[in-house]
Amino acid sequence: MEKELKELYREDFPLWAEINYQLLKAGRYQEVDWENLYTELEKLIQREVDEVASYLSLLLEKLYIWENYKELIKEPKRHRIEIYHLRDRIELELEFSPSMRQRLERELYRAWNYARVRIRLWLESLDKKSEAISFFYTFIDCPYDLTEALTGKIEDT
Repeated sequence: MEKELKELYREDFPLWAEINYQLLKAGRYQEVDWENLYTELEKLIQREVDEVASYLSLLLEKLYIWENYKELIKEPKRHRIEIYHLRDRIELELEFSPSMRQRLERELYRAWNYARVRIRLWLESLDKKSEAISFFYTFIDCPYDLTEALTGKIEDT
């Protein structure tokens, strides 16, 4: 059964998951494909972190543009609202998963790197290529910590 279940993991994941679920529910723990179950739990955790980190990356991008290139923003009111929406979304995730805060703090560098790429591309799209290159190679470290990103004051336009 164990070998068949391990093969099923590669051949028919939904069926593999259903069988493992039924085995756990029935208390037949010795028959569960623990190795692949551990792998899937690890992937599940990482997907959750990645999702919230992607919101953080967008927030960092929007914040940086707001604070440094406000005059280039075509729709400032919309941009500001997006910042608040992203903050609310992240805070909601943190409310339901308090341990996510520590994970996000570890993901800050990666989130900022994605934001840097988008900021550079945004600047280039506005024909600010030299500014884009200068920004990209100057601002390697994130200018915000997690608390600042989530709660820092946003000045009106």
